Amino acid sequence: MYELSDDDKRRIREEEEAAAERDRYRAFVRQQMQPGTSPEAPKRSPKVEYFIPWGRVLAFTIVVVIGFVLIAQYSTMISSTRGTASANPLQKLITETIPIIRPGVVNVKPSQVVSYRISVQENMRGAYLDGKFDAAGGFGNDIEVVVATEAEFKNWLNGHRASLLYSSQKKSAGFFRVALDPGEYRLGLSNSFSLVSEKQVSLGADLNFKRFIAF
Repeated sequence: MYELSDDDKRRIREEEEAAAERDRYRAFVRQQMQPGTSPEAPKRSPKVEYFIPWGRVLAFTIVVVIGFVLIAQYSTMISSTRGTASANPLQKLITETIPIIRPGVVNVKPSQVVSYRISVQENMRGAYLDGKFDAAGGFGNDIEVVVATEAEFKNWLNGHRASLLYSSQKKSAGFFRVALDPGEYRLGLSNSFSLVSEKQVSLGADLNFKRFIAF
């Protein structure tokens, strides 16, 4: 059996400590070489995803557009009202009547049409034509009364299809009330259906309307 000296024991102990130190160093190196364990590796920030609520954006845009349209219309209305008020600071609405045909007797020959022109101006509000008629003559004591625009009256007069505002058809008597917008119109008495008989028509018609006047 060998007996170790103190120097041998010290040398063996130093070799064992050196071997242990080398093992610890190798373990440290292996740990540093593994992915994700390096202390110098930069840390990645978590990815943030953004979601845009397109439905709410569209609804908000529609509301804003409608708001602008309403504001523009209101501004236009206010400007128009102010312009009218500034042009006519003091005015009142009055009712007027213009005789189109003063009450009297109109002779309408056979196959003839008699007409009267009616002009409604822009400043005439709520205009309407009031009238009455009473026909005599021939076998039926009848006449046809019509009211139409200038263009439609011409179509009717020439036997074409026409849109009439009023037509009495063949009647002995009657009255009429026809609302009229600004424009040109005709009131006609037609005896075109009679080839031999003249008609005497008692007729009267007035144009009624309202308008603003300054005072």
